[in-house]
Amino acid sequence: MYPFLLVDDHVTEDPHETPNALNKFFSSCKSGRSDPIILPPSAINSLLTIQPFNFVAPSYEEIESQLNKLPSTYSSKPDGIPAIALKIIGPLIINPLINIFTLSFEQSKFCKLWKNSEITPLNKIPIPKKVSDYRPITKTCLLSKIIEKIAYAQINNYLESNSLLSNKQFGFRKKKSTDSLLLFLTSSWRHILDQKPNPLIGIISLDIQKAFDNINHDLLAHKLKTLFHFSSSAINWIIDYISNRTIITKFNNATSTPAIINRGIPQGGVLSPLLFNVFVNDLIQYSPTENIALFADDCLLYFVDHSIHELQLKISSDINKVLHWYTDNDLVVNTSKTKILILDTSNNSRASTPFFIGGDTILSSPSLKYLGCILDQNLKLTFHVKTLCLKVSKCINLLKCLYQYIKPQSKLFYTSYIRPLLENNPLFLYAVSKTNSNYLEKIQNRALKIICGVKFNKQESTNLTNLRELYNLLLLSRRQLCFTTHMF
Repeated sequence: MYPFLLVDDHVTEDPHETPNALNKFFSSCKSGRSDPIILPPSAINSLLTIQPFNFVAPSYEEIESQLNKLPSTYSSKPDGIPAIALKIIGPLIINPLINIFTLSFEQSKFCKLWKNSEITPLNKIPIPKKVSDYRPITKTCLLSKIIEKIAYAQINNYLESNSLLSNKQFGFRKKKSTDSLLLFLTSSWRHILDQKPNPLIGIISLDIQKAFDNINHDLLAHKLKTLFHFSSSAINWIIDYISNRTIITKFNNATSTPAIINRGIPQGGVLSPLLFNVFVNDLIQYSPTENIALFADDCLLYFVDHSIHELQLKISSDINKVLHWYTDNDLVVNTSKTKILILDTSNNSRASTPFFIGGDTILSSPSLKYLGCILDQNLKLTFHVKTLCLKVSKCINLLKCLYQYIKPQSKLFYTSYIRPLLENNPLFLYAVSKTNSNYLEKIQNRALKIICGVKFNKQESTNLTNLRELYNLLLLSRRQLCFTTHMF
């Protein structure tokens, strides 16, 4: 942490002013609207045959299972109860917890103590200088996590068994991931680009300002009732769960004054991702294009045309309709951070093509970072692979410097810090060119030589295949193929 921070246009090192400024920023949100959105009658009538959702009392086995799954290292903050203590006394408290949780569901009330959260700021950049350079890491009460997980299981089962969430939502859902979304999108784009005459694909990634923090409670309750057929009791419990929450921020051993939050869904809450999926689900129906994909608060749309002029008109018109949905739903799109990429297999550069979105002029970029992957104009992923190799090379250089001190654990260092970077989005990287695939293999070979003690500054005839077998380090392409096989 760094003591100097820009707060209200002045630099401060006051140990009390800084956490209060951070807490104010983390608890800030956009002003709400008083009138609920009017939903289409068809969206309401389509659910009349579905049994309304109600919470049911948890079983002994459910609570026992959740207690056993608590990692013993879980922090005791903010309620002061460590996970190891709950695991030890588990058999004694399961029946009381059944009564407490059942009463909570029946009376649609969430325990006030469990609404307290403690935030630890985490740097977004190496040397943060203002409050927006931090992201909040939120700790919530352990008993709160248990009842939330029980509620999550019941809500998720209801939504999935009745197919109420769009299949174009990929975030926080079983059998859906960043891998599956990236593979789906890149496969679709490659299929389009292979067609004749040469098509153009305009990809737009929308940036939502503090999306989770700005969820309107009235709108959420309205959607739960009309679009998802939740009972009044279940809705009241959910609204009570997300209302009147208290947060404090700890920074450099100083603690802020508490802040009360009555908007948004709690950061760090088990239920929050699922509630966010519920809130944005109807965007897919509202969108003027079927080429839309959602991953949490990341919204990506793409449009296809053969003329750059027609593509500009189509994107500018249809995106403004999507922006209208966000406005109606009390969310704000940060157009200054919205990115546009034009896919074109010809040699023509489409960077800096102007688009008029939300009253602003946005120029298309030569690349687009989406879900941790860098897409380029030709979809060859060359820049992504080079960026990845540069990042991994720094870790390998660190391994080389530390090798004499950690020689027995050098393989563990590799599998813990280096290979996870190389295998991030393995299905996505499975589709890269042979040249780029070889780059990745060479990076792993460098690490393998260090682990085996092979010198770089002289020729050696060591068989890398034998070394891989000896140290059980398969080729990355082999491991990527295993990921693909297990997924499908």
